[in-house]
Amino acid sequence: MSGEKAVWRCFWAAVPTRASCDRLAGALANQADDRQLRWIPAENWHITVCFLGDLALPAIQRLKRLGSQHPWQGDLALQVMGIRPFPSPRSRLLAVCFDTSEALSNWADRLGEDAQAAGLDSDRRPLRPHLTLARSRHKQPISNPPDIGLGPTLVCDRISLFRSELTPAGARYHPLLTLGSG
Repeated sequence: MSGEKAVWRCFWAAVPTRASCDRLAGALANQADDRQLRWIPAENWHITVCFLGDLALPAIQRLKRLGSQHPWQGDLALQVMGIRPFPSPRSRLLAVCFDTSEALSNWADRLGEDAQAAGLDSDRRPLRPHLTLARSRHKQPISNPPDIGLGPTLVCDRISLFRSELTPAGARYHPLLTLGSG
């Protein structure tokens, strides 16, 4: 890791199964030519469980050690509540919003506790699970979200500790540790 950045922006996130991503991509296929929105590539789809902020490598190593002690309990089936602007009706993000399941809340609590045990300040705001689909290309909020038939649930088969790399083409996410079958 020599020569790499000394501080990385990190977060824990649930990652949809390949089948869930394929179903979502199929539902979005008719929306791809919407010039008002910049669609997020499927490889970046995730549901943030615990945002950690900028971390140095020793802190990341502590989190990986703590996180690897948690056994994976099986797939997470997240109840779809709708596709809408997030976090408010006047927002520039379009997201699939989910009900806060007990299993997802338990992961958020467990990983937040790991961050505290590692001496870090994690974002401890209430969990509002969502998967960002698109951003408005303009400085305007999304006024007419597309009607996308997604189905009642989206299944995640892993939770990963990611580092975020901002590039001119958009963010790229790199898994540092994965819990689950993904």
